[in-house]
Amino acid sequence: MIVNLEDIGRWSSGGTPSRKYSEYYNGEIPWIKTGDLKDCLILKADEYITEDALKNSSAKMFPKSSLLVAMYGATIGKLGILNINATTNQACAALIAEGLTTEIIPFIFYYLLFSRENLQRIGKGGAQPNISQTVLKKYPCFLPPLNEQRRIVAKIEELSDRISKTRTELEAAREAVKQFRQSVLAAAFRGDLTANWEINQDCQSPNIKIIDEEKNSNYKLPDIADNWRWTNIGSVGNVKGGKRLPKGKKLLKDDTGYPYIRAGNLKQGTVIEEDILYISKDIFEVIKNYTVESGDIYITIVGACIGDSGIIPSHFSGASLTENAAKICQINHLCNSEYLALWLRSPLCQRFIHGNKMSGAQGKLALFRIKALPLPLPPLEEQKEIVKRLESAFEQADVIETEIKASLEQLKTLEQAILAKAFRGELVPQDPNDEPASELLKRIEAAKTAAQPQRKTPKQQRKR
Repeated sequence: MIVNLEDIGRWSSGGTPSRKYSEYYNGEIPWIKTGDLKDCLILKADEYITEDALKNSSAKMFPKSSLLVAMYGATIGKLGILNINATTNQACAALIAEGLTTEIIPFIFYYLLFSRENLQRIGKGGAQPNISQTVLKKYPCFLPPLNEQRRIVAKIEELSDRISKTRTELEAAREAVKQFRQSVLAAAFRGDLTANWEINQDCQSPNIKIIDEEKNSNYKLPDIADNWRWTNIGSVGNVKGGKRLPKGKKLLKDDTGYPYIRAGNLKQGTVIEEDILYISKDIFEVIKNYTVESGDIYITIVGACIGDSGIIPSHFSGASLTENAAKICQINHLCNSEYLALWLRSPLCQRFIHGNKMSGAQGKLALFRIKALPLPLPPLEEQKEIVKRLESAFEQADVIETEIKASLEQLKTLEQAILAKAFRGELVPQDPNDEPASELLKRIEAAKTAAQPQRKTPKQQRKR
């Protein structure tokens, strides 16, 4: 049968104690906000309030097993079931766990999980999307007999457990692919990837400046093949910085023909075209000496992504480069550009990079440190073979990663399909011997009526 959510129990919401009074916070009473709702049991809160806060605000204590629903903003429809007694702020609606309602709450949890997209659609509109408690209480709900609810919940949880285990296995596989990429990079720059390469022994050693290890104590250089040489990046190319915009000037969304590459565009070994911004011609003329060319290697030098590197594609030739990145250009005939870009992404080079950042609130990789970075340099033909083998290995990894991503998406679809089947009454068998849902509602209503305080008659009031 179809009922409204208000028919199955008592709803309420909480409140926020005044932030003016520091004594209201850092107490021992859990205070739940919508950010604490993770579609699972709530074991603890991010914030705690005091007894005084509870007495002097609209915050209310809700019992363990109560169902919480987020009503405001981007979290509309997020859910949690209290595993503790707790208070909430006003953005959380609570279906209070009491009497028969407590037994219904697990079923309602899954029903609202299934209904989230619809609740979000209802909440759209206005400066901040929201659903009021009034709207929530009037929301229609499919309600089967209590025993059938229990069978549905048990089946959903059984299938959810299987899906969770599969998801964990897929996430582990995805992590293994990441580790594979790092392992094959490490092997490539030890020389292991081309150790049995048949032309290897015939290649001549590059005639290049060799690092003096005694003068470069910052780097502990591992052994490499006999015909490889340890040199530094400054010996194979020029390292130059980018340029910030002139003071007061802004980037533009409209394509002016003068793209400006920001650090956020430098990902996955290339320049990501999404969210590219532009500068006007007059600004370009001011910073035109800080452009990149096709085949230049970029490396980010500021922020959390220090050391990201890759090659500038041909269609970004002539673009201006942010001051938060550097380029390695005019690479000489002894070094293959693709080889150098891959080396910069290798685990060993990343350790060199992050071990030589400048300290401070925001680390920065100075240009002279990039020039000094060690580079294991094999003969040119071997460099090309290493690039070829790495690209082949990465292509295989990409195929596996794509399959894993598709499988994870299928799991999301499967979860919704299970819920849809459950609330069409098709997930578990029905039993004609189950007490009808109508009888369940009568018992809930009787309990609600009995719990309400009796209003005094006028005659009783006069006696006082």
